[in-house]
Amino acid sequence: MPLLDRLLQREPGKYLYGTLAGGLAGHTPTPFLYSVSANNLKDWTSHGPLVDLGSNTTLDEKWCGEFGRNFECSNLMEVGGKLLLLTSTEGGERRWSIWITGDLSLKDGLPQLTPTASGVLDWGSYYAASVGESKDGRKLALGKRSLLLSVLHDADG
Repeated sequence: MPLLDRLLQREPGKYLYGTLAGGLAGHTPTPFLYSVSANNLKDWTSHGPLVDLGSNTTLDEKWCGEFGRNFECSNLMEVGGKLLLLTSTEGGERRWSIWITGDLSLKDGLPQLTPTASGVLDWGSYYAASVGESKDGRKLALGKRSLLLSVLHDADG
């Protein structure tokens, strides 16, 4: 992820990044961010919780609803130079898959996503998004009860 490489002042392409979905009990749902050297897949580095939303809060009730108390199946990707988090929520009014985008900065030396927009991926039974990239660079999102949700394109097409 070039965005994280730049933020952490790392040589491009030398690290892989991953998330572990969860939450901080009684405080916030969040994915925990990790990185590993592409040449040594044994020694992972924790970069802590990626976002601090607060429990059962929302950015926009009309488009997203509340975030619940815990995240599941979080996926992080860069689309058009912006960080995009796809995740599923639980412990709130309902379980659903959502997207969150925002500004990425360092807080106490750790990457922190400050959300600027969010929304529900599907108002039905879509859950547990999994993201990959095709050979031609398109971002693909798949989920439970859905063969293919969408193809996400960079801002330039």
